Amino acid sequence: MSKNDSSNLGYLGYSFQIKLLKQLVEDHKFSESIIHIIDPNYFDNEYMKLMIVNLKNHLSKYETIPTYETLFNLIKVEIKREIARESATELVKEVQGTDNKDCLHVQDVAIRFFKQQELKKATQKIQKILDTGDFDRYDECEELIKQAISVGTETDEGVDVFHAIEDVLDEDYRNPIPTGLHGIDSLMGGGLAKGELGVILAAFGVGKTTIMTRMANTAYLEGKNVVQIFS
Repeated sequence: MSKNDSSNLGYLGYSFQIKLLKQLVEDHKFSESIIHIIDPNYFDNEYMKLMIVNLKNHLSKYETIPTYETLFNLIKVEIKREIARESATELVKEVQGTDNKDCLHVQDVAIRFFKQQELKKATQKIQKILDTGDFDRYDECEELIKQAISVGTETDEGVDVFHAIEDVLDEDYRNPIPTGLHGIDSLMGGGLAKGELGVILAAFGVGKTTIMTRMANTAYLEGKNVVQIFS
């Protein structure tokens, strides 16, 4: 795999992958929040892939992340070739012995990487839905996006995402930029504000690019810096 291929962790380097594996073994809260969406093929070493498989299988079967001792035992039982067994054992030892420096940074980068991969999958599914012209499946599209961006997010603390929504939408708090589409601006309290994300979903040929161009021109006329990228 190419180190420049951002579809796998190889582009972040061998050391990063080792540190990430350490976090997945030792920080159970972090591991359990993302392990279900980690594809072993995100790693560029066959023994790293094997370690991920063992982590996922053990969590699925016993509802807990295996210890290093358990990983060593699994290697002895599952790998018959001596050279491969020794290589897998050395990898786990390396993971166990690596330092915990920058652990929060490693977790943050990993979560952003996994979010990106999930968003790629979600947009592909959404495009297939849009290609059918079935607008009644809008809620399904919205749910796909929500699931993708919720990777690694705490869900058990009962946080209300609509907490103080009136304050957030307050004009003095938001300082919104008009979109130039009066109906949308009216519904959104003046337009889009800093830190907010607007997503336009529609079938091919409906006019998404035209709408975005109008929004970009409106922001430009308001004196804002604008970048519009077409693909």
